[in-house]
Amino acid sequence: MTKPQIIVKIPPASDAEDKTLVSTITDIVNTAYTKAGSDIFIPSYQRTTATEITRFLSNGQLAVAYLQPNNEPIGCVFIKLMTPALGEFGMLALDPKYQGTGAARDSCADDVSS
Repeated sequence: MTKPQIIVKIPPASDAEDKTLVSTITDIVNTAYTKAGSDIFIPSYQRTTATEITRFLSNGQLAVAYLQPNNEPIGCVFIKLMTPALGEFGMLALDPKYQGTGAARDSCADDVSS
C-alpha cells in the first residue's frame, strides 16, 4: 500500500459533540490495542471509552489523523502538556488498514496545529 496523505490536527472542542467522530476514534483505538496487545490483555479489554475520547476532544488533548481528501479520521494520539516545554503522548492508534504505511510515524513527527 502506498503511504496515504494525511493531515494531523487537534480538532475544535466542538467536535467532541460529533457522535460519529467519537465512535470512530473509540473503535480505532480499541481495535488497535486489541490487535497490538493480544498477548498482554484479556480479549474483552477496551483501551478507551466514548466518554474518555469526548473528554480528550473537549480538552484539546487529542490530535486526530485525517485521510485526505475526504477528511476521514484514521487515527489519533493523546497529547498532554506538563509544562510549556514538556509533554507526553500516548494512546497512539491507527486504523489497521493504514498500519505499516508510515502514517503513525508521520502523525507523531508532523507539527500539530489547532
